[in-house]
Order: sequence, then structure tokens, then C-alpha cells
Amino acid sequence: MKATVTNRNADLKHGDYMGAVMALGIERDVFGDIIACPTEAYIYVTDFMVDYFTDCLTDIGREKCNVSVMPDDFIPNTGEKFSEQHIIISSDRLDCFVSAICRLSRDKSAETVKRKLVYINGSEAKDPSKKLCEGDKLVIRGFGKYIIGSCDGKTHKDRLKITVKKYN
Repeated sequence: MKATVTNRNADLKHGDYMGAVMALGIERDVFGDIIACPTEAYIYVTDFMVDYFTDCLTDIGREKCNVSVMPDDFIPNTGEKFSEQHIIISSDRLDCFVSAICRLSRDKSAETVKRKLVYINGSEAKDPSKKLCEGDKLVIRGFGKYIIGSCDGKTHKDRLKITVKKYN
């Protein structure tokens, strides 16, 4: 669905949209990604909650908004921008990626996965030892959304040099 703010001068951020949705008193598992722009956002919602969202989501921050339902196959063109990040990891396991991206120890990154804070290609990650491939989308709640890029070779200690794109 699409939430459009009536004030065209509004400068809302992802947190404003997330706060408005969470203020509806719903569980986190009934909606997915929120793709935020300054005056509109695309919110992925489970089918059975669409009517509730269209009826109850009336304000975002201090701004009034209109909610419209989009077709299931609609892909928003938000002109997403990325910043590249180069990481060095010992293997292509999920916990290695989380550890390098978030600058956490491997134990803490494995715990982050077990606490259900990591998603791979839109699905909740359950296994810290899962192998990731080029093109996988990785969401780490509290740290951001990433796309696994190409392997740029190996270091002299046989570690992998990986390019990761972070959504801005």
C-alpha cells in the first residue's frame, strides 16, 4: 500500500512512518518493509490487514496522510541510492557477514540472528551458518538493509574481500 502525506513540504523519514504504523497497536509480523520517501511511503502489509491500515492510518508524524492500495506486483521506483562498503570475511556464512557489517563479534552476530533480527531476501534468518550468495538482500534490524555484492578476490590470508551495498 502507499501512504501519501497531504503536505508536500513534509520531510518525513523511515522512523516517522514506522512510528505511525506501530502506533496502530499491531504486531510487527503483519507488515514488512517500509520504503520511505519524504512525502510518501510504500508499506508491505499482509492481505488480512489491508482494510485496517486504510481505515486507521490517518496521520504520520504531525502530517495527515491518505492511504491507497497498490497492486500486488507493483514495484515502487524510489530512485534508491546505495553506498558501497568493502568487508573482509573468513567465510560466506551469515554470521560472518553480520559480524563484519555491524562490527560485532561472531558470537554476538550469531545471537543477533537467533534473536530474529536478521532477514535474508525477505525471510527471517534462523541459522547463523547459512551461506549467502551474491545478490542476496540482507536486513539487520537496527543496522540497515544491504545487498551482497561481488567477491573481489582473496587476501593473502585466504579471506574473502566482498563489496556490500547499503541502502541509504
